[in-house]
Amino acid sequence: MLDTIARFTGLIFYTCFFVKEHLTTQKMKTLLFLSSITKTIYHLLPLSVMALALSLTIAQADTVTTKDGSVIKGKILSSTDGIIEIETTFAGIVSVSQDQVAHFTSDQPLFIELENGNTLLGKVTPSEDGLNIDASNGDFQAETSIVTSIWRKGDESPKEKKQREALEALEPNWAYEAAVDISGSDGNTDRSNFGIAFKATRTGPDDTLKFYTSIDRAEDSGVTTADEIKGGIDYSHLISEQTSWYARVELERDKIETIDLRTTAAFGLGHNLIKTEEQTLEVRGGLAYRHEAYENGNNVDSPGLDFGLNHTYIFENWGNLNNSLTYNPSFDDFGNYRITHESSFEMPISTGEMWKMRIGVANDYSSEPAPGREELDTTYFIRLILNWK
Repeated sequence: MLDTIARFTGLIFYTCFFVKEHLTTQKMKTLLFLSSITKTIYHLLPLSVMALALSLTIAQADTVTTKDGSVIKGKILSSTDGIIEIETTFAGIVSVSQDQVAHFTSDQPLFIELENGNTLLGKVTPSEDGLNIDASNGDFQAETSIVTSIWRKGDESPKEKKQREALEALEPNWAYEAAVDISGSDGNTDRSNFGIAFKATRTGPDDTLKFYTSIDRAEDSGVTTADEIKGGIDYSHLISEQTSWYARVELERDKIETIDLRTTAAFGLGHNLIKTEEQTLEVRGGLAYRHEAYENGNNVDSPGLDFGLNHTYIFENWGNLNNSLTYNPSFDDFGNYRITHESSFEMPISTGEMWKMRIGVANDYSSEPAPGREELDTTYFIRLILNWK
């Protein structure tokens, strides 16, 4: 009896052990199988997401079909003045002449303005007439040629954009410029030069106002060779597209020329001989008055004439050339005159328009200088320019 019970008990333990091992093995196999599936999904998931995103992008892309059968896919941004702009992933923003477009489609609703002044909002699909606009109040058929403007929801309409730009053009804007040049040497020659300048320009639709000031000082072997402070105001106002009147006042102190104060005031007319985006050439003519107070107490007053020339030429993307010239003869003696001149070349030295390098030459000629002084004073300069608005 005991032997039978022992055998039966052993059979039960063996059966339980077998079942446990079998279940454990199956569990391990299941876990390994699930792990393999997880790894496969993990590796395939990015590709699936990319493929899904690509398919959605392609599916949602707007299209522009030209009359020669070319198809451009992307995002239609706008159409103004007969030019449709579509943003693509392969070529940025592409501009297509509307008269070359057979039809276009949009995945999102667009504002469509027609020749009759009506404006519709809806998705666009091709139709027998050219376009089908699925607006909220029904479908509308239209030829591509009678579409005058297109813009996206949330964007300005072309009319609103033009009105805003016109209002902004009427508002005057300020531009500022600061310049510095510092140089020196020691050894056989002990020489130093320091110069700073500032200019503020207010430009409106019909006028221009400039404020400017500069300081120039130099020494050579302990002897001061330049000590000048200058400042002025220049205002011009358009009379016609090419002609304007101007008024300017300049104050100057020059220790080398023993001038405590030199004042030059002028008034006259200016005319643009050339006025393009690349080049301007303005000539000026008018009346001038010059007052000079010297350190020795002498004063000189010289009413006379004012002639000027201002020239600018812009080299696309790499710099601009500037020239200015003034000539002031005295009424009392035309042999008593003063000529100022400056020519410079300006180039950007970094991305953007803020930092520039200016290289140039300035001349100041006085036919009747102070005793012991030369008639011509020439300055060569290299200046670091900072521009901002």
